[in-house]
Amino acid sequence: MTYMIFQSCYYLVYLIGAYIFEQFCDTIYNSKRDLGFKATLLIILYSFIFSLSYFGDLLITAIFLVYSNFVFSILCYKCKWHFAFINSVIATVVMIFCDVGTPSLFSVLIPDFYEKDLQFSNFVAINIVSIISYYIILHFLSLQRKIQKLEFKFLDDIIIVMYVIPALSYFITLTLCTISIVSNPSGMVTILISCSALLMVIICLTAGLFYTNIISKNRKLTKLRIQAQKDYDDTQYFKMVNERDERQRILIHDIKKHLHSIMDLLDSTDNNDAIEYINTMLKSNELKNSVRFCDNNLLNSILARYSKTCAENNISLNVDIRKGLLSFLKFEDMTAIFSNLLENAIDACGNCDNSFIDLSITRKSSTNLILVDIVNSCKTIPLTDAYGQLITTKSNTLNHGYGMKSVTNAISNYNGNMQFHFDPTTFTFHTIITLLEP
Repeated sequence: MTYMIFQSCYYLVYLIGAYIFEQFCDTIYNSKRDLGFKATLLIILYSFIFSLSYFGDLLITAIFLVYSNFVFSILCYKCKWHFAFINSVIATVVMIFCDVGTPSLFSVLIPDFYEKDLQFSNFVAINIVSIISYYIILHFLSLQRKIQKLEFKFLDDIIIVMYVIPALSYFITLTLCTISIVSNPSGMVTILISCSALLMVIICLTAGLFYTNIISKNRKLTKLRIQAQKDYDDTQYFKMVNERDERQRILIHDIKKHLHSIMDLLDSTDNNDAIEYINTMLKSNELKNSVRFCDNNLLNSILARYSKTCAENNISLNVDIRKGLLSFLKFEDMTAIFSNLLENAIDACGNCDNSFIDLSITRKSSTNLILVDIVNSCKTIPLTDAYGQLITTKSNTLNHGYGMKSVTNAISNYNGNMQFHFDPTTFTFHTIITLLEP
């Protein structure tokens, strides 16, 4: 009977470990399966690993644990296989470290730990500390990755809470379990200590679930904003096309009258006025080519909208985009990259004489490397933080400053890189982005 209780608790530990790994994956990947599928797959995989533990071969168990985590990541999340494999190895190493390291930790706190009989309360205490250690390490790793990707600039208070709660929970749990092992209480006291330690684990897991939900809602909100921006860009583009077509139809309707006027000027030997008349007509927007910057419809919509903003602010916008590039970019990533970069460039051009923005997109010869180069007028050196990231100069920092973060996140989806520098000799700001075409 005691053996069955021990094994049941041990199986429960495996299932909790599976849940912790699922929370870890939810934080660093985008899910492509529903919760029911993920839960079923985890139970099957970790039940198989639990059955392998009966053989007592740690190496075999570790190999299948890596394999199971890898299969779960690939089937349930949008991730590349090498990232899935690396994270599966990390999670397995952390789990083994916690399982092996927890008894060693208790031996340091309790000198005669290994001389004590392995009672059920001690077994529970060791596994509780092992579980919460596994959760905290994976939790901190996922937090660190998010901070490095600048996904939490607007959640500073929550980040602090998500560090403090697990740390306090671990300290309290370790203290309770150590007291339980040293004093070896009986009856109701043992139950109270065990329940208190389990409650701290539940608090940790609940905080993690709350944290994951915030990330999920933030991603959905970002997608909605990007979709709204795309719809707005498309609307503005087609509106601009219609307006230009309307002006062209009016010009075509009046072309006969214009030609008669030019003929009258020539007949009166007033050649200079005739030439000026012709030049004025040639420079008119109605006779320019249609609003088309490139062969990518979405990027064309974005550029059309910002070209209108540039014209309103007397900013010269020059675009050179080679044919057939950027078709691999997702709509949300293209909107995030070019809308934010062009908006920042227009802001930087403010109060500059003869301001301009040059945008070129080319492919590096004989490679799948795409180069995006933006050069714009800039009167002062932009401010950067300790990590080299640009700092917003807008007064409302609460609602601004996310643009470059959004650009960085989008670029990272294509193994890309972004560099920028200010040229004090020409007072220009240069942004160079490299994207790896799949």
